[in-house]
Amino acid sequence: MSTQNVTALYPNTPTPDLSPDSWDFDPGYNLLLPGDEANKIFTIVNLCVNSIGMFCAVMVCIILLLVRLYDKTLVDRVSLRLTAAVSTVDAVKSAAYIIFTFVATPGAACGATAWLILFLTNLYTFLSVAIAFNLQWLFLLRKRVHPWLEISYFAVSVLLALATTVPPWAAGRLGLDENYGVCWYIAYSSKKTILWEWLTFLSWNMMGTLYCFFVVVAVIFKLRKSTIAVKTYNSHTTSSKDLTSAQLRARRTQRTMNKLVLRISLYALIPIVTQLGWYISECIMQFQHYLNVGLDWYLIVTTDLPGVLNFVAFCMDPALANALRHIKEDMLEKYGEQGSLQSTPSEHRFARWITKHFLSGTKKVDDVTSPFYRMSSSQPLSKDYEPDSNSSYPDNFVAFPSATAIPVTNDSQSTMIQISEAGQNVSYEMGQLQTHSKNKPNRRKYSEDEETKRVFRGL
Repeated sequence: MSTQNVTALYPNTPTPDLSPDSWDFDPGYNLLLPGDEANKIFTIVNLCVNSIGMFCAVMVCIILLLVRLYDKTLVDRVSLRLTAAVSTVDAVKSAAYIIFTFVATPGAACGATAWLILFLTNLYTFLSVAIAFNLQWLFLLRKRVHPWLEISYFAVSVLLALATTVPPWAAGRLGLDENYGVCWYIAYSSKKTILWEWLTFLSWNMMGTLYCFFVVVAVIFKLRKSTIAVKTYNSHTTSSKDLTSAQLRARRTQRTMNKLVLRISLYALIPIVTQLGWYISECIMQFQHYLNVGLDWYLIVTTDLPGVLNFVAFCMDPALANALRHIKEDMLEKYGEQGSLQSTPSEHRFARWITKHFLSGTKKVDDVTSPFYRMSSSQPLSKDYEPDSNSSYPDNFVAFPSATAIPVTNDSQSTMIQISEAGQNVSYEMGQLQTHSKNKPNRRKYSEDEETKRVFRGL
């Protein structure tokens, strides 16, 4: 086909010398946001929402850092470390989006900006997948999170983000496309660019986002089954007075677990809320060859929101509330009017001032929920460790009841068990309880405390 005929069919094509059948041929479809006023509004929205997102992401990191400096055992959880990494990516990505808004000229800066957006978006998705996988591994599959597995969450996410984004940048496929309007893939409408984008961006992010969504759905179904099992069991109990103290503690432990898992699910749900509109818009532009203005405005806002939504999910995390409650109680005990810390008036002046003016009150830390998040790394983790028979059982952690466990029903994800206590058989609904042999002595073991701590540390 002659150049004249190609230009007649595709008047905006930047490659009139190539055949339309060529993989490098770019039809030059107009995918620009129409109107100068709309582009000004886009710039303002992008600047404002990303600034808020950056602030929220930084706040998450600061809060976690301050709590860790006070007592690192309060944030000794895999999901919180992954949340800190996600928030760091959110903060940098928000700054990159602001730069992305103002860089619209060809050159090395444009290509570098496009790569930065691509890399951070992929890294954000892979870290979100790590949170979802950790939830599936620990809560759905009931397996232990080993140190090497946690390390792999971060290492694989970073390496995979680099492996998927460096090749298109090195191949010169990133830069300014006049018909697309921003620094992204060049020759955007060509078949080769579409293939590049699917291999290095769209396929990875769409699969990761859908995986996170299905994990959240599976978690919700499991929690619902557990709730139904608990209600069924409760219907056979005439009064709360019929329950032993161990049963009540086991119930509260299970409720804490359910609440914690549900809140962590929010982290995995954020990518589908914030990123899905972008992927759909990209597919429309690639295969329908037009810009859906309504969808474009939706994605302009939502792609800037991960930092904000992650901050909201973080504030709803029970671990944060329990950590702050523990810090309050600890400071009241040390620096309050009746504080136990012996010091001269000139010492700890700031801590005492903070305690007096902002932490007044006598509310104690809940003895069931909070201790799960304060996990001492100095204590032994061996399952063979047992305290001396004359020593008192430590009440710093609420363990799953220990004794001979006989399965009664297993018609849901939450197993009902019978445990011998004081010559009687009583029932529990504990999905995480390990079944032991009948011949083992009926006494509490420190190893079960450690098993409980591992579950909550893993989450």
